[in-house]
Amino acid sequence: MTASKRMIVPPVPTDPRSLWTPEAKANARKRDTLISWASNLDKQTSKGKRNWSYFHTHTFRRAVPRHHATTAGRRLVRWCSAWKGVSRVGRETPLFRLLLWSAEEHATGNVHLHALSVTTPAVWLLHAKKSPGIESSSRDWSVLKENWYAKWGIARIFPYDPRLKFGAERYVTKYVLAETCLDWGIEEW
Repeated sequence: MTASKRMIVPPVPTDPRSLWTPEAKANARKRDTLISWASNLDKQTSKGKRNWSYFHTHTFRRAVPRHHATTAGRRLVRWCSAWKGVSRVGRETPLFRLLLWSAEEHATGNVHLHALSVTTPAVWLLHAKKSPGIESSSRDWSVLKENWYAKWGIARIFPYDPRLKFGAERYVTKYVLAETCLDWGIEEW
């Protein structure tokens, strides 16, 4: 074989990311940043600054199409904002302190919400006074489920169990970074 017909094979790069497009690299950086942020959020809760109170899933009685995912998220935030409580010293205070939520496309093609929340401990719920059939003095988390059902549809709201080690990092990674994620947010009151 003569020198003019020799094949030149480029060296194989050792770092697979060197083959990525600029967009893929930017998305990987965003993902890494988001995971780091969520991990820090969990560290804040474990230091006693905040404790996750509830794990939520919310669906809507009337279908919310995927292009209205932001509207669905706003409904959840508005619903959480409306909950007030009276502390032991008689001051009105927001029930929800922190809400991390994600909107995803359900198998039906409609919007479905997931959330973790931090609530104010030991408050008497005031929002429930406006909801017929729900006793306002109840501190039971089932009041939240019943109220969502009366207004929007089905909710599954369970007390958060820190022994399960299912924190914000995994939650954010699973839902917010999933391809089915349509929108997400974090709200603080």
